[in-house]
Amino acid sequence: MEDGVISQLKKSKIGDIFDDDLKVTHYPGSGNNWAVGHTVHGKKFREALINVIHRAVEKCGCLQGFILLCSLGGGTGSGLGTYILKILEEDFPRVERFVGCVYPDENDDVITSPYNVMMSSKVLTEHATCVFPFDNKALISICDKIRVSSSKNPHVSRHFLSTELLARNKPFQDMNSLIVKMLLDLTSSSRYSGSLNLDMNEIYSNMVPFPKMHYISSGLSPLYDLNYRSSSSCRQDELFSSCWSLDNQLCRYINPLHSTLLAVSLIGRGSIGMGDMRQQVERLQAKAKFAPWALESVKAGLCCVPAPGSAPASLLGLFNSTGIIHLLSDVLAKFSKLYSRKAHLHHYLAEGMEVSEIEDCVLTMQDVIHHYKGVNTMTPDKTMPQLSVY
Repeated sequence: MEDGVISQLKKSKIGDIFDDDLKVTHYPGSGNNWAVGHTVHGKKFREALINVIHRAVEKCGCLQGFILLCSLGGGTGSGLGTYILKILEEDFPRVERFVGCVYPDENDDVITSPYNVMMSSKVLTEHATCVFPFDNKALISICDKIRVSSSKNPHVSRHFLSTELLARNKPFQDMNSLIVKMLLDLTSSSRYSGSLNLDMNEIYSNMVPFPKMHYISSGLSPLYDLNYRSSSSCRQDELFSSCWSLDNQLCRYINPLHSTLLAVSLIGRGSIGMGDMRQQVERLQAKAKFAPWALESVKAGLCCVPAPGSAPASLLGLFNSTGIIHLLSDVLAKFSKLYSRKAHLHHYLAEGMEVSEIEDCVLTMQDVIHHYKGVNTMTPDKTMPQLSVY
């Protein structure tokens, strides 16, 4: 909500791609307080936000969905971001709502971030179509590995991230590039032709077997391997194996091969054939642990246009797995540590929040964790109960 930040963006090299008529700003910002962003700014700017959203939609030739990007640690991304999510559900209930959200790590300098993340999680669980969690620590780890590779081979940066970004040594720009790469691959089948197109509504219908269990982790491949060649079966195996390895995940809490998979989508770009995809899907089915009813729940997409400046072939893996338990449990533990002392709670109560609202957020989080844990103990003849509604 800080207009100074938007002004800097407007003056940057990419400022021209943003429409001035579609900007909503305010001074001061949300003060790292979810309640200010959600309750205060959300209500104050509701009409302005609705008008901006509708003007943007009117420019679309074929609206498939919305993608919201936000950081959950502060006040604007978590509070106003989740308020916008509610607006989208009210005005466009049949349009997909994908949320890419960055979870803070243990070194976060916002002391109230556990509150902000917890309150955001309730809204994300109840109003998002799919949630794609990104983890700061995982993004930093990948960027560090890219820098090590680029120091050994100066040409590696052209393979994934621009030389200019790496040379300036600004890690947050590099981290954002990883998220952008994931989102470009996610929407590639909707934007380009291919032998197996995968639209946004298909991602939801294939990746979310039960209501509200829609937290989808993502893995990218390749990241910095310049020796990859699509004609080599060895390199083809490496391309896919890296995609579901822990080192290539954008959320460090989730290891697809060490958790139970509810659903998987593999989106390939470039020189990947249908035979290659089928063979690698069979490899994954033999190697990973699937829920008893989910072994066939692997969706494939093939886009013939490779990612710009990348390898001749690349892969995005989407995983709905019980590994999300570790992330959600960590969010709950950090919140409980702060809430047990009622520290900083008055900042939220002063903005009109009730203690019962906060406790409802905890119940929602516990319910989601409980049902993901239930997948680990399921047998082929056991069905999944519906999530409770609070």
